Amino acid sequence: MRTPCRSRSHPQALIAVVILLAWCLSGCEPAAPQRDLIQQIQDRGELVIATRVNPTTYYTYRDQVAGIEYELANEFARELGVKLAVQPAANIGQVFTLLNNGEVDIAAAGLTVTPAKRTLYTYSPGYMAIRHQVIYKAGTPKPRKVEDLLGKRLLVVANSGREDWLIALRKNYPDLQWQADGDIDTQGLFEQVQSRQVDYAIINSNEFQVHKGFFPDVKVAFEFNQPQYLAWAYPADADKAFSKAIEQFFKRIKKDGTLERLTERYYGHTHDTSQAGALTFYKLARSRLPRYETTIREIATEFDIPWKLLAAISYQESHWNPRAQSPTGVRGMMMLTLNTAREVGVSNRLDAKANLRGGAIYFRKMLDRLPDSIEEPDRTWIALAAYNVGYGHLQDARFITEFRGYDPDSWNDVKKHLPLLEDRDWYPYTQYGKARGSEPVTYVHRIRNYYNLLTWFDNQRQTDQTPAEAIPEDKTPVTEPAVPDGHQEFTSAVAGKNPA
Repeated sequence: MRTPCRSRSHPQALIAVVILLAWCLSGCEPAAPQRDLIQQIQDRGELVIATRVNPTTYYTYRDQVAGIEYELANEFARELGVKLAVQPAANIGQVFTLLNNGEVDIAAAGLTVTPAKRTLYTYSPGYMAIRHQVIYKAGTPKPRKVEDLLGKRLLVVANSGREDWLIALRKNYPDLQWQADGDIDTQGLFEQVQSRQVDYAIINSNEFQVHKGFFPDVKVAFEFNQPQYLAWAYPADADKAFSKAIEQFFKRIKKDGTLERLTERYYGHTHDTSQAGALTFYKLARSRLPRYETTIREIATEFDIPWKLLAAISYQESHWNPRAQSPTGVRGMMMLTLNTAREVGVSNRLDAKANLRGGAIYFRKMLDRLPDSIEEPDRTWIALAAYNVGYGHLQDARFITEFRGYDPDSWNDVKKHLPLLEDRDWYPYTQYGKARGSEPVTYVHRIRNYYNLLTWFDNQRQTDQTPAEAIPEDKTPVTEPAVPDGHQEFTSAVAGKNPA
């Protein structure tokens, strides 16, 4: 009799042999297990990120930490139930070194996703679409296509997505050459182009938006059509749970408006920046501001207002011209109406100090009158809108914002609804009637720009050997405000009336 065959176990045994052979052929080393990053992070109680000190990523101003990458990472850390620890890196190369060495969990440094880097790291969902732009100095030959870059002095940040892009381009343009600098930042690229130490540089479009006002002579020559995306990079061997947590985080902040609010905070005002306007600003900041700066600082201190903010408001209103007058009758440094001047105790609107002080009193009233639920920086932006359009109209806009299901304490939400004050269909929902609601949105954006420009200008001035007092006064007459016919009649903060 034939012995019963035991073939039932043979297929499993054969599979095991095949797996064993494959393992040995691959070097007889088992695959490295995925790292349980979430558990490691929660055990140590902190999420550690690598980033760069840059206006578009992470920075410290007035003892406050800020930057969109910092804010996003801090939000994710809270979601994981831990604190955020920041490891600033000198350059992008060091960012990736920190990540490679396991010293950080995430690289959050304004990084663009590239095919070359995707083979080395895992990337989060993109949180902002940008484009690579070629910049040049106005008055020099303007390149219009890649061929125009050949044989020119082209500068790029080393290890950046822009360098990866150039390396890929070289397949079609073998003569394309460039200088890659690992220690230069975005401001350095602008400075190199402005001083003509290089012919061109390549930057990201979001960086141009933030820096363009500081370098009015540097323009965009052309941009590459293919959009790129800013994202976080993290280890390729991170476990699936960590990747899933990041994906869910970005899905959540896109859905609940957190990402939109942060994007508005750091980029919302930059689209109203005019490089020609920035050039005028710098001219007057050097020639006219020194005459009034001491007064502005004193009044700002008296009413607990940042002096650069008061300076930015007065520049927007009058270009620091105490005799400015609009066709609607508002006058002086802060362009006060006659009724508002009476309300704040200003008898002579052409007196620069009195006018500045009156404007500061009025703005302080706007700040103090707003509900306590409005936090900074939204409180300042909403108060500026009230200064421009009137407190009553501002409250109408906040009511409409809440009526439509949005946050009346968020400037990002309120600014979307202010223009509805111009829409006849919304008049029944207002107490104070029609108003030019689009204007305060532009007004706030411009003041935010001037505040940033003044901050940069003041920093640059610290290294200027010429004392501000030695700069001759600019005697060029200015007979119109910064925005002719754009200033609205204020709503009285005390009486709630609309002055004539």
